[in-house]
Amino acid sequence: MDLLRMPRRPAVRQVYEMPPAYYDLTDVVGHPVLVISVDLVAREAMIVTRTTSPHAKGNNAIVHPAQPDLALDSVGWWRMEFPKAVPYPAFDEPDVKRRGELDEATWAKVRDQMKGASE
Repeated sequence: MDLLRMPRRPAVRQVYEMPPAYYDLTDVVGHPVLVISVDLVAREAMIVTRTTSPHAKGNNAIVHPAQPDLALDSVGWWRMEFPKAVPYPAFDEPDVKRRGELDEATWAKVRDQMKGASE
């Protein structure tokens, strides 16, 4: 990364392909990640991972139907119980790829759950 350039700020609702080294060194499989919030001061994005394994979804997981335009061909769950902070510069790394935007219906469920958690 160019040291004189500000890192790209990731956007909420975006799905990325990101190696687990950027969000969880103990994750050996790797999962698509969803940006659920950004912290402009800390310059971090809060992400959750997606699993297709029912036994790994955790509590409060949000079901997500297959979304082929994001290369998510099977039903899965966004694991809301396990959010991770990722520094902005990670999103500029060459092995991190933006897949696209999460569908509106699933994003509404994510937003509603986050709103409920903050009340």
